[in-house]
Order: sequence, then structure tokens, then C-alpha cells
Amino acid sequence: MVSHVQTRYVRAAFRHPSLFWEGVRNPDFYQLLRRAEDMEWGSPVMRQMKEAAQNKSETTFPFRGRPLSYLYHPHNYTWGNERGVEVPIARQLIDGHPPDQVLEIGNVLANYGAFQHTVVDKYEIGPGIINEDVATYVPSAPVELVLSVSTFEHIGWDEFPRERDKIPRTIERVRRWLAPAGWFWITVPLGYNRWLDRLIRDGLLGASEQWYFRRISFDNRWEPCSLDDAYPAVYGSPVDREDQTPPYPRANQLGVFGFRAAGSS
Repeated sequence: MVSHVQTRYVRAAFRHPSLFWEGVRNPDFYQLLRRAEDMEWGSPVMRQMKEAAQNKSETTFPFRGRPLSYLYHPHNYTWGNERGVEVPIARQLIDGHPPDQVLEIGNVLANYGAFQHTVVDKYEIGPGIINEDVATYVPSAPVELVLSVSTFEHIGWDEFPRERDKIPRTIERVRRWLAPAGWFWITVPLGYNRWLDRLIRDGLLGASEQWYFRRISFDNRWEPCSLDDAYPAVYGSPVDREDQTPPYPRANQLGVFGFRAAGSS
């Protein structure tokens, strides 16, 4: 089965053909993607974006009634994309939960600090990562919190063969992992997976809480918005761009969804 990492590599290689030849010599797709990102995010206009983002006057954004600080981190260039708000949101959701009561789907947060919770990631190899598909994984005991940062948009979409109903099936499966008062949270870029977008727009995701954000500036400021204001959503304008106009690189709209344990009201 082709992974979403390999799919992203092929897309990057079409923008930077030298990556095809590098891939023949060294098929480490994570390393090749980092090379592609270095080439794209190192363009003059991206350096301007970094400076603007780090010097912007607004240093926080609101989520669930609290101001959260934007994240500036070299990994995945968070000053220029949705990670700048996703990771602070995930950190707030984790706050107060003991590590043995937290499970993360997709290895994201370890890139931005030391965490001790369980991580399930089908593809990425690393210390403490359980390499299993969430469609088959079963935790040893119920947990208080499951969360996933920019991972669910790939499920069933960047896999071959594609499976239209794999996301809703997986959401219902994960809800059964939760303790009675537990929560399952996902953050997803809008405009990436049209099947997921349809579920969201039609109100069929089944979330108990839903929050939407849209990017409003070149310096990576985000503001809360309604579902109607989040669409039409645009994802993935060129990173190696030559101007400062929208749409901006990666996600321009973001959804954050919270689900209660299966059987709870």
C-alpha cells in the first residue's frame, strides 16, 4: 500500500524534479520531503513571511475562551502554516491529563517538545511509536483523551485503494477507546480531503464540539470563524511563491472537532 508520505513525495518531486533522482539513490521519503520543504520555504518571499510572522503585533489567538500563543518552531516551519495554531491547541487539550491517559494518533507533538503519552502511527518509525493502523489497533485500557493533529485528512484519502467511509468508521472506533467521560479531538486542514469536507459541511461528522479558524494574513494570523465562513476552503497554494497575497501556503482554514465517548449523550 502506498502511504501518504510517498504520495507527498511524488507531488513534491513534480515541483522539484531533482528529488526523483535523489529518491532512486535514497528512498527515505521523510528525508526527501524535508529536502523539498527546505527548498520551498527557503525562497525569498518565505523568508519575508517568517520575519513578518515573528514580528506581528498579535501574539495570541483564542480557543475555548483562552488566549493561546502562536508556535514558532523550525520543524515544519510553523511560522508559516496551520501548525502554528494546531500545536498550541493540542497542548491545551493535553494539559492536566496524566501521560498514561493520553493517546495520540499520528506522531506530531513529539516534534515540538517532550511528551510521554502513547503514539500510534502507521508509517513513521521512531522510539515509542506503535506502528499499527488505527483501524486495527486496540488500546490495553480505556483512556481519557485521544487526539490527532493533521492526520485524519489522510485516512482513506492518501492511501490506495482509497476508502470513502474510512474516516467515519475510524472516528466511531476511536470513541469506543474512551473512558466514560473521555474526549477524542482532531484538528484537520479544510480543503484537503473533499470527502471529509463533505462530511463536515453536511453535519455528518458527529462531533460534540466544533471550532473553525481561518487564516487572515501573510504573517500567519488566524481568527475563529463560523462553518459558513470557513468554506469554500483552499489548501496548498504554492510554498515557493513570489508574492504575499492569499491563498497562503498549506491550510487557509482549519477545523477542530471534539467527540465524546461512544454511548455518552
